[in-house]
Amino acid sequence: MELKSYLKENGINASQEACDALEKHLAFVIEANERVQLTTIKDLEEGKRLHILDSLTCLSEVNKSLEGPLLDMGTGGGFPGIPLAIVTGRKVSLLDSVKKKLAQLEELLSSDVAYSNISLKPVRAEELAGIEAEKYAVITARALSSLPSVIELASPLLMLGGSLIALKGNLSDEELSRGDIAAALVGLKRVSLRRFELPDTHDKRTIVVYKKVKKSKRKLPRRVGLAQKQPLA
Repeated sequence: MELKSYLKENGINASQEACDALEKHLAFVIEANERVQLTTIKDLEEGKRLHILDSLTCLSEVNKSLEGPLLDMGTGGGFPGIPLAIVTGRKVSLLDSVKKKLAQLEELLSSDVAYSNISLKPVRAEELAGIEAEKYAVITARALSSLPSVIELASPLLMLGGSLIALKGNLSDEELSRGDIAAALVGLKRVSLRRFELPDTHDKRTIVVYKKVKKSKRKLPRRVGLAQKQPLA
Protein backbone atom coordinates (compact mmCIF):
# COMPACT_ATOMS: atom_id res chain seq x y z
CA MET A 1 0.00 0.00 0.00
CA GLU A 2 1.57 3.27 -1.17
CA LEU A 3 0.99 5.80 1.61
CA LYS A 4 0.50 8.90 -0.53
CA SER A 5 -2.23 7.23 -2.59
CA TYR A 6 -3.81 5.61 0.48
CA LEU A 7 -4.11 8.96 2.25
CA LYS A 8 -5.49 10.64 -0.88
CA GLU A 9 -8.16 7.91 -1.19
CA ASN A 10 -9.23 8.92 2.31
CA GLY A 11 -9.35 12.63 1.64
CA ILE A 12 -5.90 13.62 2.92
CA ASN A 13 -3.44 15.33 0.59
CA ALA A 14 0.18 15.00 1.64
CA SER A 15 3.36 15.60 -0.33
CA GLN A 16 5.78 12.77 -1.06
CA GLU A 17 8.26 14.39 1.34
CA ALA A 18 5.62 14.41 4.08
CA CYS A 19 4.74 10.77 3.40
CA ASP A 20 8.41 9.80 3.59
CA ALA A 21 8.64 11.47 7.01
CA LEU A 22 5.42 9.79 8.16
CA GLU A 23 6.69 6.36 7.14
CA LYS A 24 10.09 7.00 8.74
CA HIS A 25 8.35 7.87 12.02
CA LEU A 26 6.20 4.73 11.91
CA ALA A 27 9.15 2.46 11.13
CA PHE A 28 11.16 4.05 13.94
CA VAL A 29 8.38 3.52 16.49
CA ILE A 30 7.97 -0.13 15.54
CA GLU A 31 11.73 -0.70 15.78
CA ALA A 32 12.08 1.25 19.04
CA ASN A 33 9.24 -0.79 20.50
CA GLU A 34 11.77 -3.56 21.15
CA ARG A 35 13.37 -1.25 23.73
CA VAL A 36 10.40 0.71 25.11
CA GLN A 37 6.67 -0.04 24.82
CA LEU A 38 5.40 2.58 22.38
CA THR A 39 2.77 0.64 20.44
CA THR A 40 1.07 -2.75 20.26
CA ILE A 41 1.27 -2.62 16.45
CA LYS A 42 4.23 -4.42 14.90
CA ASP A 43 3.22 -4.45 11.23
CA LEU A 44 3.99 -1.48 8.97
CA GLU A 45 0.89 -1.87 6.82
CA GLU A 46 -1.35 -2.08 9.86
CA GLY A 47 0.47 0.92 11.34
CA LYS A 48 -0.31 3.03 8.26
CA ARG A 49 -4.00 2.57 8.98
CA LEU A 50 -4.14 2.42 12.77
CA HIS A 51 -1.49 5.06 13.49
CA ILE A 52 -0.93 7.38 10.52
CA LEU A 53 -4.43 7.52 9.02
CA ASP A 54 -6.07 7.33 12.44
CA SER A 55 -3.97 10.28 13.61
CA LEU A 56 -4.91 12.35 10.57
CA THR A 57 -8.65 11.77 10.85
CA CYS A 58 -8.80 14.96 12.95
CA LEU A 59 -7.02 17.04 10.29
CA SER A 60 -10.14 19.01 9.33
CA GLU A 61 -10.79 19.88 12.99
CA VAL A 62 -7.19 21.03 13.44
CA ASN A 63 -7.32 23.15 10.28
CA LYS A 64 -10.51 24.87 11.49
CA SER A 65 -8.89 25.80 14.81
CA LEU A 66 -6.99 28.95 15.74
CA GLU A 67 -3.54 29.33 14.24
CA GLY A 68 -0.78 28.72 16.73
CA PRO A 69 1.08 25.97 18.57
CA LEU A 70 -0.40 22.51 19.13
CA LEU A 71 0.14 20.31 22.18
CA ASP A 72 -0.35 16.54 21.93
CA MET A 73 -1.14 15.26 25.43
CA GLY A 74 -0.13 11.70 26.32
CA THR A 75 1.63 11.36 22.99
CA GLY A 76 3.24 7.95 23.61
CA GLY A 77 4.90 7.11 20.29
CA GLY A 78 4.10 10.54 18.86
CA PHE A 79 0.56 9.93 17.59
CA PRO A 80 -1.24 12.05 16.51
CA GLY A 81 1.25 14.84 17.22
CA ILE A 82 4.01 13.97 14.77
CA PRO A 83 1.73 13.22 11.78
CA LEU A 84 -0.14 16.48 12.42
CA ALA A 85 3.13 18.43 12.66
CA ILE A 86 4.33 16.96 9.37
CA VAL A 87 1.12 17.55 7.43
CA THR A 88 0.07 20.94 8.85
CA GLY A 89 3.46 22.55 9.48
CA ARG A 90 2.30 23.79 12.89
CA LYS A 91 4.69 23.96 15.81
CA VAL A 92 3.85 20.88 17.86
CA SER A 93 4.86 19.91 21.39
CA LEU A 94 4.67 16.28 22.47
CA LEU A 95 3.67 15.85 26.11
CA ASP A 96 4.20 12.60 28.02
CA SER A 97 5.11 12.02 31.65
CA VAL A 98 6.91 8.76 30.75
CA LYS A 99 10.32 10.23 30.02
CA LYS A 100 11.77 7.10 28.44
CA LYS A 101 9.15 7.26 25.68
CA LEU A 102 10.13 10.78 24.73
CA ALA A 103 13.81 9.87 25.01
CA GLN A 104 13.24 7.40 22.17
CA LEU A 105 11.48 10.01 20.05
CA GLU A 106 14.31 12.50 20.61
CA GLU A 107 16.56 10.27 18.49
CA LEU A 108 14.06 10.43 15.61
CA LEU A 109 13.44 14.17 15.84
CA SER A 110 17.13 15.00 15.73
CA SER A 111 17.68 12.82 12.65
CA ASP A 112 15.76 14.81 10.03
CA VAL A 113 14.85 18.45 9.32
CA ALA A 114 11.33 17.22 8.54
CA TYR A 115 10.73 17.10 12.31
CA SER A 116 12.23 20.53 13.12
CA ASN A 117 8.86 22.00 14.19
CA ILE A 118 8.42 19.40 16.94
CA SER A 119 9.55 19.68 20.57
CA LEU A 120 9.31 17.38 23.59
CA LYS A 121 7.70 18.04 26.98
CA PRO A 122 8.61 15.20 29.41
CA VAL A 123 6.38 16.38 32.29
CA ARG A 124 2.84 15.95 33.62
CA ALA A 125 0.11 18.15 32.13
CA GLU A 126 -0.48 19.76 35.55
CA GLU A 127 3.22 20.69 35.78
CA LEU A 128 3.28 22.11 32.26
CA ALA A 129 0.24 24.27 33.07
CA GLY A 130 2.32 26.00 35.73
CA ILE A 131 4.96 26.88 33.15
CA GLU A 132 3.03 27.41 29.91
CA ALA A 133 -0.45 28.51 30.96
CA GLU A 134 -2.76 29.44 28.06
CA LYS A 135 0.01 28.96 25.49
CA TYR A 136 -1.63 26.52 23.07
CA ALA A 137 -4.11 27.15 20.26
CA VAL A 138 -4.88 23.44 19.88
CA ILE A 139 -4.58 20.45 22.19
CA THR A 140 -5.03 16.91 20.93
CA ALA A 141 -5.55 13.79 23.04
CA ARG A 142 -5.87 10.37 21.41
CA ALA A 143 -7.32 7.53 23.50
CA LEU A 144 -6.17 9.32 26.67
CA SER A 145 -8.09 8.92 29.93
CA SER A 146 -11.77 9.81 30.34
CA LEU A 147 -13.23 12.85 28.62
CA PRO A 148 -13.80 14.84 31.87
CA SER A 149 -10.16 14.25 32.87
CA VAL A 150 -8.81 15.29 29.48
CA ILE A 151 -10.95 18.43 29.48
CA GLU A 152 -9.71 19.45 32.93
CA LEU A 153 -6.06 18.88 32.02
CA ALA A 154 -6.37 20.82 28.77
CA SER A 155 -8.20 23.89 30.06
CA PRO A 156 -5.34 25.76 31.78
CA LEU A 157 -3.03 25.09 28.81
CA LEU A 158 -5.44 26.42 26.16
CA MET A 159 -5.48 30.05 25.09
CA LEU A 160 -8.89 31.75 24.97
CA GLY A 161 -10.55 30.61 21.76
CA GLY A 162 -8.32 27.54 21.56
CA SER A 163 -9.61 24.05 20.86
CA LEU A 164 -9.34 20.69 22.57
CA ILE A 165 -9.65 17.89 19.99
CA ALA A 166 -10.27 14.54 21.68
CA LEU A 167 -9.88 11.41 19.54
CA LYS A 168 -11.89 8.64 21.13
CA GLY A 169 -13.15 5.21 20.20
CA ASN A 170 -16.86 4.47 20.51
CA LEU A 171 -17.59 7.31 22.94
CA SER A 172 -20.63 6.60 25.11
CA ASP A 173 -23.39 9.17 25.63
CA GLU A 174 -22.73 8.92 29.37
CA GLU A 175 -19.05 9.88 29.04
CA LEU A 176 -19.95 12.65 26.60
CA SER A 177 -22.49 14.04 29.06
CA ARG A 178 -19.92 14.01 31.87
CA GLY A 179 -17.48 15.72 29.56
CA ASP A 180 -19.94 18.51 28.86
CA ILE A 181 -20.51 19.03 32.58
CA ALA A 182 -16.76 19.21 33.27
CA ALA A 183 -16.30 21.55 30.32
CA ALA A 184 -18.84 24.03 31.70
CA LEU A 185 -16.89 24.15 34.98
CA VAL A 186 -13.51 24.87 33.34
CA GLY A 187 -14.52 27.38 30.67
CA LEU A 188 -14.94 25.07 27.68
CA LYS A 189 -17.92 24.46 25.39
CA ARG A 190 -18.51 21.56 23.00
CA VAL A 191 -18.59 22.84 19.41
CA SER A 192 -18.53 19.68 17.29
CA LEU A 193 -18.92 15.91 17.41
CA ARG A 194 -18.18 13.48 14.59
CA ARG A 195 -18.70 9.72 14.66
CA PHE A 196 -17.41 7.40 11.93
CA GLU A 197 -15.72 4.07 11.23
CA LEU A 198 -12.01 4.01 10.52
CA PRO A 199 -11.57 3.09 6.82
CA ASP A 200 -10.92 -0.59 6.05
CA THR A 201 -12.05 -1.57 9.56
CA HIS A 202 -15.20 -1.70 11.64
CA ASP A 203 -13.47 0.29 14.39
CA LYS A 204 -15.70 3.02 15.80
CA ARG A 205 -14.22 6.47 16.15
CA THR A 206 -15.44 9.73 17.69
CA ILE A 207 -13.81 13.13 17.38
CA VAL A 208 -15.18 15.68 19.82
CA VAL A 209 -14.06 19.32 19.93
CA TYR A 210 -14.33 21.75 22.82
CA LYS A 211 -13.52 25.45 22.56
CA LYS A 212 -12.23 27.55 25.45
CA VAL A 213 -14.76 30.36 25.74
CA LYS A 214 -13.99 31.80 29.19
CA LYS A 215 -11.88 31.41 32.30
CA SER A 216 -12.34 28.34 34.46
CA LYS A 217 -14.69 28.51 37.44
CA ARG A 218 -12.34 26.14 39.23
CA LYS A 219 -8.76 26.90 40.22
CA LEU A 220 -6.57 24.90 37.85
CA PRO A 221 -4.43 22.94 37.66
CA ARG A 222 -5.37 20.83 40.65
CA ARG A 223 -2.84 18.57 42.34
CA VAL A 224 -1.20 15.99 40.07
CA GLY A 225 -3.43 12.97 39.55
CA LEU A 226 -6.71 14.44 40.83
CA ALA A 227 -8.16 14.89 37.32
CA GLN A 228 -8.06 11.13 36.91
CA LYS A 229 -8.79 10.03 40.48
CA GLN A 230 -11.48 12.60 41.29
CA PRO A 231 -12.84 13.94 37.98
CA LEU A 232 -15.06 17.01 38.07
CA ALA A 233 -17.93 15.02 36.56
